[in-house]
Amino acid sequence: MNKMKLKTTMTAMPLLLAGMNTQAGILDPALEDAIAGMNPGEKVDVIIRCTDPLDSASVAPEDLIPALKNKAKACQTSFSNAMKDITVEQQDNLWIINGIAATVPVASLNGLVHRAGVDVIYLNETVELPPEPVLTGAPGNPPQTYWNISEIRATDLWALDHYGTGVVVATMDSGVDANHADIGPRWRNGSNSWYDPNGQHATPFDASGHGTGVMGVIVGGNAGGFDMGVAPDAQWISVKIFNDQGQSDLAKIHQGFQWLLDPDNNGSTDDAPHIVNSSWVLQGTEGECLGEFAADIATLRTAGIAVVFSAGNSGHKSDTSMEPANDPGSLSVGAIDSSRRVLRTSSRGPSACDGGIYPKIAAPGKDVLTAGLTSGGANDTSYAFSTGTSFAAPHVAGAMAVLKSAFPGATMAQIESAISDGALDLGAFGPDNDTGAGLVDMVGAYLLLSSSNPP
Repeated sequence: MNKMKLKTTMTAMPLLLAGMNTQAGILDPALEDAIAGMNPGEKVDVIIRCTDPLDSASVAPEDLIPALKNKAKACQTSFSNAMKDITVEQQDNLWIINGIAATVPVASLNGLVHRAGVDVIYLNETVELPPEPVLTGAPGNPPQTYWNISEIRATDLWALDHYGTGVVVATMDSGVDANHADIGPRWRNGSNSWYDPNGQHATPFDASGHGTGVMGVIVGGNAGGFDMGVAPDAQWISVKIFNDQGQSDLAKIHQGFQWLLDPDNNGSTDDAPHIVNSSWVLQGTEGECLGEFAADIATLRTAGIAVVFSAGNSGHKSDTSMEPANDPGSLSVGAIDSSRRVLRTSSRGPSACDGGIYPKIAAPGKDVLTAGLTSGGANDTSYAFSTGTSFAAPHVAGAMAVLKSAFPGATMAQIESAISDGALDLGAFGPDNDTGAGLVDMVGAYLLLSSSNPP
């Protein structure tokens, strides 16, 4: 695995994206720098993108996956033939971006980049799990409903019997500890409900606790005597994009997005999630628009899946939007405390991609009570106080799940608009680059949806 600084490689991404749809393939400048001192026989992890990627917006949702796979066939065939004569340790089909991930000898790169249909070859870069404080400890005697749940007015929708029933929420994170009494019963279960592209765990597992804390905010129950999750009746599935050492790479994240489109690899079944929560960013990308996952996000949105991202923890200055949260298709979430003040560390806009408001909305992200690791089930009601935008984003994912259960006929795009338009404005009048549209207000969104989607 290439363990270069992500920022070094990713800053070259605008160059490679600018080369899309050209006739001559290129080696990304960062890849050229990386191999300059390597021996011809040494191997390097790369992603090969082919020309003419599918515009997902031009395809009907029901035809999306077949169209993506058909588009990628030419790319796959060309490189399968080319790689027969070279030693390839790993080759993964990334049909979601019309590409391939492979580990190939340095000496073969020049030949590969000149094959017909090649757009660009670049490093399959390492991605690190965001470092955020998780203060593990017993909750003591908290109120029945902790501050963060009341703050977004989830209990008001619970009073109307809307808890997220029938909605599936996915996370892309460090995994999930399904031994937790507040989380395990809400797993959808089955091979189409868990995916580990690192190949370490066939069933749900979490080494760091990050993903478990995120999931607790979304669907956690009240086994400990207090309400923890925003959508306690929703079901969850998950992609463990980060391995047990807290690392991933670009290709594994693409594989995760790809799996979410069709978890059971059977186009005749409808088992994709309604919402995907991603509480991670590409470290070192403050104020940059790189577009590595732009196609993935656009494809999920075409499929009717909402994409929620944590805004990142690189504040307090402006122009600290981060990838991929600053992609126009992402619903980026900043963090506030119990006094409705934006966290100093919460990343600010404007977005480096489109100059728009960033983050798009805000949610509780300071001392949020959520699930902790259970030590293999030994303590199945373990809890933690967590801080950061990673734990703000799942409030929005959970809110969308509750609203979807209240308005089954509403599209996720309509629900996302209602979340933004119904938010409680904070600070100066109107959207701003500290808290976006404001604090998520589930009642405000509910009232907007009621006007066009009778519950």
